[in-house]
This record gives sequence, structure tokens and C-alpha cells, in this order.
Amino acid sequence: MSGDFFVYPEESLEALEESLKECSSAKCVEEKFSEFAKKAEALGFDPINLGKRVAEIFSKLCKAQST
Repeated sequence: MSGDFFVYPEESLEALEESLKECSSAKCVEEKFSEFAKKAEALGFDPINLGKRVAEIFSKLCKAQST
């Protein structure tokens, strides 16, 4: 993930990206962002809201692939 934002500690973003690779459901995606929000400070975005949006996109992509 990249953009105009900051995350402290920096390595927490890499850890989030790695943990998302394990997800096979939108619920998992939201849980990973929730865990991330507890461990890191994000400046420029709200991790919980971003997690919800990413979960929505994940669901739409999964539905598109199954049709």
C-alpha cells in the first residue's frame, strides 16, 4: 500500500500487508485492519474505515471471480 500518509512504526504497514495475504474473507480483512489499528498510529487515514472499504472491494472481487 502506498499513498500520502504516514504509519508508525513503519514496519507495521508491511506486517499488515503480509497478514492480508492470509485472508480469504471480507471479515478477515476487517479483522486484520482492526488489529493493525491497535498496534500502529496512522496519520492521513483511518485504519478502521480503510479496512471496511478494502473488505467491500475484496467481496466484490470474490463475487466477480465466482461468476
